[in-house]
Amino acid sequence: MGAGGSIGRRPAESPEVDAISFPGSVPVGREIAAADIANPTKLQMEIGSKNVLAVTEDADLDLAVSPALGGAFGGTGQKCAASLRLVVHDAIHDAFVDRLVAGARAMKVGHALEEGTQMGPVASAQQLREDLA
Repeated sequence: MGAGGSIGRRPAESPEVDAISFPGSVPVGREIAAADIANPTKLQMEIGSKNVLAVTEDADLDLAVSPALGGAFGGTGQKCAASLRLVVHDAIHDAFVDRLVAGARAMKVGHALEEGTQMGPVASAQQLREDLA
């Protein structure tokens, strides 16, 4: 745990690390890439956005909806690995969206420590303002 830039530089500078996969902010991604110049390693970065979830034409829709909901709303969507982008094959798009919307509407929103709560409060008033903007 710690500041992303300082934490991210450590593995990028280490000769013992063979590869780095990083989803997160552009500034931290730049620090990792800059550190990697001195110690080239395999880098895979999804910077400036969140993870993407791809749903193929032959997907089990019920199975695909579950991680889509968990990825978007788990941790109230406030985690670096939240999947905020979905790429859904056109052939199943409408059916998938219908199931996704139904699943989102059925989620229990409430106090994070309350039994059955699936989505708790945001981290701060500032985060709430950003979410509502």
